[in-house]
Amino acid sequence: MSSFKSVKKLTCDDEVEGYILEHRDSKHFLPNLKDLNGVPVKITDLAQREKERNIRLVMNKMWAYAGTYRIVTEDQMDEENVWYINDEVGSAIRHSDSPNFAIHPFIYAPSNKLEDPHTITYSIAWPISDISEGETIFKDYLKGFDETKFRSSRFTVWFNTPEEYFKEQLDIYRSIKPTEDAMQVHHAYQEKYGPVGSIDAHGHLPIKVYSDYIQVLNNLTDKTRY
Repeated sequence: MSSFKSVKKLTCDDEVEGYILEHRDSKHFLPNLKDLNGVPVKITDLAQREKERNIRLVMNKMWAYAGTYRIVTEDQMDEENVWYINDEVGSAIRHSDSPNFAIHPFIYAPSNKLEDPHTITYSIAWPISDISEGETIFKDYLKGFDETKFRSSRFTVWFNTPEEYFKEQLDIYRSIKPTEDAMQVHHAYQEKYGPVGSIDAHGHLPIKVYSDYIQVLNNLTDKTRY
């Protein structure tokens, strides 16, 4: 190992990892090594290394399960992203380009105030095709995204997207310039849509539901209720 002076990252089996941690300093090999099996080489305690390895494993895998939705409040000019992870049931639903199920985050805010203790965030799920007993449930993790919105590149968290392809598409994405001024659009919407009052689901129907999500718009079709 004394000849590997330029190696900064190394993946090996547990036995070799233990040998490197025990003898690297005394035998003066791998002088530039920074990362050993995904954990900083400066962490030498095996129990601490295992803990750090598990943390990094979760951090690397979480993007396959994390979802996001956008909210905006009266004191904000732009929308704010909110990240969430479904429970073990929602997270177990796998991806398919031909899904048989749909799941979407939803906010019940009777007073239109996020800080209201009665405001609840949750996910609603529904079948979009016939599902037989024992059949695997699938959803489209990128509903509404086609290749004009870099669908294949966005799948990099679930599949092994070639690094060169991802970099190429990322450069294209970064080169796109906005066609509208965000501040002007914000003011235009403020002038067009006035403040929304509290929701009385029992007294006044239909209930006004504001959304730009395709799944919500396509499925709330009962005009007597929504």
